[in-house]
This record gives sequence, C-alpha cells and structure tokens, in this order.
Amino acid sequence: MANSSSTFHSFGLSSGSAEDPCASLVGQTIDGRYTLESWLGEGGFGCVFLARQRSPSRQVAVKVQKHAGRESQRMAKEADLLARLDDRGIARVYEAGDWASPTGPRIFVAMELIVGGVPLHRYCVDRQLSATERLQLFREVCRSVGVAHHEGIIHRDLKPGNILVDRRGQPRVIDFGISKLVTSEAEPPVAGSPGSSRPEPDETRGGVFLGTPTYAAPEQQRGQATLRSDVHALGMILKNDLFSDIGSRMPACLAPLVARCTAIDPRSRPRDAAQLAAEVDQVIRALARRRRLPLRVAVAAAVVLTGGVAARSILPGGGEEPPVTPPKPQPFALTFEDACRTAAGDPTTKRLATAVGDKVTVSVSGKPTIAELRLQVAPLGACRIAFGEAGSLVAASDATAWSVWDLTTIEADSSPVFQVQAAASSAAHDGLIAVSPDGGTLFAQSGPRSLVAFAPRSATRLGTVTIEDAHPTARVTSLASTARTDTAVVGLSDGSLRRWSPRTEKTDRFGTAHGPGPVLLAATADGSRFAACGLDGRVVLYDGTTAEILHASLPIQGTPTALCCGGPGDVVVATRLPRGGAEVTRLSHTDDGPLTVTGSMTASRTVKALAYTGSGFVAVGPDDTVVSLAEPGVMDESALTAAAGGPGPR
Repeated sequence: MANSSSTFHSFGLSSGSAEDPCASLVGQTIDGRYTLESWLGEGGFGCVFLARQRSPSRQVAVKVQKHAGRESQRMAKEADLLARLDDRGIARVYEAGDWASPTGPRIFVAMELIVGGVPLHRYCVDRQLSATERLQLFREVCRSVGVAHHEGIIHRDLKPGNILVDRRGQPRVIDFGISKLVTSEAEPPVAGSPGSSRPEPDETRGGVFLGTPTYAAPEQQRGQATLRSDVHALGMILKNDLFSDIGSRMPACLAPLVARCTAIDPRSRPRDAAQLAAEVDQVIRALARRRRLPLRVAVAAAVVLTGGVAARSILPGGGEEPPVTPPKPQPFALTFEDACRTAAGDPTTKRLATAVGDKVTVSVSGKPTIAELRLQVAPLGACRIAFGEAGSLVAASDATAWSVWDLTTIEADSSPVFQVQAAASSAAHDGLIAVSPDGGTLFAQSGPRSLVAFAPRSATRLGTVTIEDAHPTARVTSLASTARTDTAVVGLSDGSLRRWSPRTEKTDRFGTAHGPGPVLLAATADGSRFAACGLDGRVVLYDGTTAEILHASLPIQGTPTALCCGGPGDVVVATRLPRGGAEVTRLSHTDDGPLTVTGSMTASRTVKALAYTGSGFVAVGPDDTVVSLAEPGVMDESALTAAAGGPGPR
C-alpha cells in the first residue's frame, strides 16, 4: 500500500500527524463498502485515504470529514457539486454519504483515484516539455475549470498540487472541497469596490478566507470570491509554476495575459476560465506561426491557386524576391452542380471521389474526370464514398442503397458491378460504408445501430449485426476497414469503439472510450492503422491488425467534424471551435513518441469531410467547393487554396 510523501504531495495534501482525529480510522470499513487501507493526507476539511471498494473491486480515494459532527454541511455540498461535474479533466465522485465512524458521525466522499498522478508543474519539468506543450496542458486545465464555471461552481483553491497529470497525460483537477455555488449569473460587486452595496452571497460572507494565499486573489482573501478569482489562481500558476525550471522561461508573449489574469481589479481579468482557455489558445497559435515563419518564407511560392496563380514569398526585410516557378500541387478537375456532400481519396492511384447531387465524380490528380457515376436511387442527403482494392473499386451509398463500380472498366461500362437496395428504405441513419483493402468486403450501415456486409464482386451477403450492449440512445457514427479484411471498426455516439467480423453476430469493445459523444474513425488505405477521435479531443492511432493503441495525442480544442489518415504516421482532424470557425490540425509521431501537432490552419466554416489522395489532403466545406491542403509544405493559413474555382484563402 502506497503511503509515501510523494503520494501526499501528488494529492496536494499535507501528511498529517498521529494526533489528527482521522488517523485512527485506517483499517475501518465504511458501511461494508470501502476499506480504508492507508492514510494519504489531509485537506482543509477532510482526511483522504487510499481505500478498496468492494463492488466493483477497485482502489479509490475516500475523503472523510476531519472532525466528527462538524463541517458536515460543507462536505455534503462538495459531494453534490462534484457529482454535477462530468468532464474528463475533473476527478469523478462515485458516492457520498453519512458514516457512523467509531469516533462519531462523519460525512465521506468516495472519488476517483488518479493513478500515477503528478502535479502539473512537476510533470512539465520532469519531461522537459516545450513551451507549446506546457501551454496545451494548461489550456486543457482552463477548459476543465471552465466546465465548472459554466455550472456556476468556483474551485477557490487552484494550485499545482490540485492539478494532477495522469499516466495518460491528461490533466485532472481535484479537490473542489471549498467550492462555492454562484447564486446568480451576474457577479456581485467585490466588497470594497466602487458600487458595492452588499457582500457577495456566500457561506463565508463574514470575511472568512478559504484557499491558498499564494494563489488566492485579493478579493478572495477578503472572503469574497468570484469566477475571476479562479482566473487569478490560474494566472499565478502560469506565472510561477508552469515554467519554473530554468531552461523553460515563460515566453515573453505571455506577459500581457499573465498581467491581466493577476490584476488586482477582478474586472480587468478574463471573465472565466473558458475565456482564459481561448486566449491561451491564441498564444499557442502565435507561437506556432512564429516557428513556421522561416519555413513559410521558403515554401510560400509552393502554394498556388488553381488556375496557376503563384504566391510570392515575402522577405523578412519587407521586399519581394523575383517570381519563381515552384513545384505545383496537382489540382483536381471538378465541376460542381450542387453542394459537395463528401469526398474520399485513394493514395495508391491518387484518385479523388466526390458526391455532388445524385452523382459521384471520380478524378485523378492532374487528369480530367474519368467517370461520373450516377446513383441509381434518389439521394436522401447521406451519401458516402469509399475506395477499395487498391483504388480499383469505388463504392457509394445513401440511406437506401449501396453501389460498387469497377474503375478499371468504368469508361467502357458505367454500370455498377454490385448494387443492392436496402430491405427497408429509411433515412434514419447516415449510410456509412467502408471497403476492405482487398475489395472483398463492403461494410455498410443498415440502421442506427445495425450493420450489414457484402462480397461485392460475387454479390453475396456475408452477415449482419445489431449492437445491443451500447447505451440505449447510442447510434453508429463512423465505420472503417482494417488490415484484417474481414473486420471493420465501428464508432458509436456513446464514445465507445467496437470491432465486427461478419462471421459473428456480435461486436467486441476495444481501445479507449472517447465520450460520451460521437466517435470519428479513419483508416489508412492498406488498413495497417486506423485513428479515432471523439469529444474528449484525444486522437488515438491503433494497429489495424491487433487494435492495440500505438500513439495518442493530448486533447485538441473543439468538436471533431472530420478525420483522415495520411501516411502511416499522419493524421489530420478538423474541429469546430467553441468561439466559431473551424481548425484543421495535422498530427504526426516518431517511432515511439506520442502524436504531436505538426501543423494547423483555420477556416471560417465547418469542414465536414477530409480525404487523402497521396498528392495531398482535401477538405470539403459546407458550400460547393473542395479545398486542397497542398503538399509538400507546412499546413498553415497560406496553404488553404480553392481547388475548383471556389473562394481563395479563408
């Protein structure tokens, strides 16, 4: 049983003493459910124990009211507040209640044990993280605190010891033990400030200070805390702890933000942690642009608009160099009649397929259109496309039917080699499809929670499945093929992942949960790897044969809207940002390292589909344009070009 000073510090607790009224409780069992195995330390209002829960069997942290018969109202309130906070970055509460302990009645709270938890600043120093990596972690902390602020909950004791990074690299905020529920959306005036006529509604309105002086805002030390008091504490962490090691001094561009966060007048600070997260994100973007500047100068001329208009590289001194003829990314020859619904790419043949109206158009990089394949059913707005058999097959579907064409004979005969109408025509699902790398299996969505598989060249039905063991309201949100040609992976709206082989009538869970919320999936053309991303913001890369986790990223900001795999080490994800607009982020990895951001760009509108053709990445927007993310080169604002006569850089 762990009972070391490092354990105390990792929970942000003091080690306590034998005289503490909770010390004698080690070995006791709470109502037959939680056995207090060892002492972890104490906070302001309770003692924390490492405990064993009987059912389900697991280790948990149990916080017990420090003084029997006292502070019960505050402990009960803590449990109620924490139970409302359902976020990946906040330690979960399992249960709370009354306990008739041997020394008197006490309140207890059973909560999640943060395994391998390391204080945020120590995690950054030990791993020698870059400034950007530290700020990405800090942004995630601000986002989680912002979730609490949205619920009207103030932490009031934010400090490095109360922000742990778990073994997966996820920051977790703990110990809302002195949180306060804001009674109004409008923040009352701070006592002593102009316009103040009454103290803030609070159980400490008498001026009792609760918190840690080093991080507490001036108004909090007077017993009057608001959401902006937490912003002050986060600013102090940013100023004093996040870059505490000598080799990683705080970037100069952070100084104005730190000054605002720690301002004496709370009205000068960001209004809450969510706004602070957005401002930290702007700093991260500024640092990324600064790093890309030398490379951008070198490659700016390599990005051209369709029609042959070349960009001119700008010299640092403000002059312009003579025009050059750079290597041109090959555009796709596309003509749109209606809004483009989706796109799929095949890097083997450098083909791109797009769905426009009731037509699937297949193009090849640098060549004219090779086929216009009209769907044989009236489209219902859920058209999907997939390649298989090294680009020889292209499949299309809506919510009512599935069709597969052989592109090696398409110019002579545009009839599909396989076509089937759904047994029950319905628009109640998204018509998701995937084709195995060898072209032998077409996986298709047949209902909100059901799948069907066909052998397209023999027109054979291989099997069906309905997912029964998911959340009652869960539905399929993504589908991808793998290196195992008889197996598909499925993402669900409850955040879970499944594997299915048509040989069986059930699915198997695998990997990590990404929710709750829809999961997006994407696979490489050969199925050797596939990626998943959900509302937790974490991109995870899996082995296409074993489904083992290979690499994972820190959470990225925004709601994922599209996902695509490039080469074996590249993943591109599009997200819708909380403040509006969209972002396309590219992540790459070294042999043993995590997925890290290697480029990003912003767009004014949501990106609803991504494709990789071997010549580059392609994004589909909500209008009648396909946007080419040109390669080679860096992904930044200058790389966003219209590929079909649409608008230029957004």
